[in-house]
Amino acid sequence: MIGPDQGDAYLKMKLKDQNKAMQILQESPSLQGLTQIQAPYVDLEVRGLPALQYFGNLVWQDAFKEQKGIVLSHP
Repeated sequence: MIGPDQGDAYLKMKLKDQNKAMQILQESPSLQGLTQIQAPYVDLEVRGLPALQYFGNLVWQDAFKEQKGIVLSHP
């Protein structure tokens, strides 16, 4: 459990971990062909259907605009 005075340190640690993971993804030669979609930070917990819909729209709206006209097929 995170105490009231530990919140900032915890968030900084999580951000550092995420930045390191993103750097690994960006620098890995085997992953260069993948499209990377980064979600914005939100000031709430994404929990429940309305929150998931809101967050999904934030994440995917630009991706759909970029993919406009491209038909994705499944194997």
